[in-house]
Amino acid sequence: MRIYFGGTKPYLLASKLDFTESPKEDCEWLLYTASPRRKKDFRLLAEIAECVDMVHKCPKKVIFLSLPVDMDAACYDIFFDIPQTMTMSKIGDIVIANGGQWFVSLDDVVRFLRGMPC
Repeated sequence: MRIYFGGTKPYLLASKLDFTESPKEDCEWLLYTASPRRKKDFRLLAEIAECVDMVHKCPKKVIFLSLPVDMDAACYDIFFDIPQTMTMSKIGDIVIANGGQWFVSLDDVVRFLRGMPC
């Protein structure tokens, strides 16, 4: 399976799924990931904008993964704050309303890509 990563590749995905990274034009799936680890990274905003743009252009290919919890370099749990969580929810709603997929768990993404119920 060919996947384009709009932003950061979920670091555990490689151990759970067999895939090839591909350019956006040649892929089967466009996977956009937002995690609390990147909440201060301004590139995340551009990636979210690209996700919303692509869900309008090719909705059946778009997967938005918003992880509610992540770990920092010292292995401490980090979270989105309440306004950021609400924003991720709104973006997920936009993705779903336009025909894309929205998940909050990497395991659910893996199940979906393997064709199993989430």
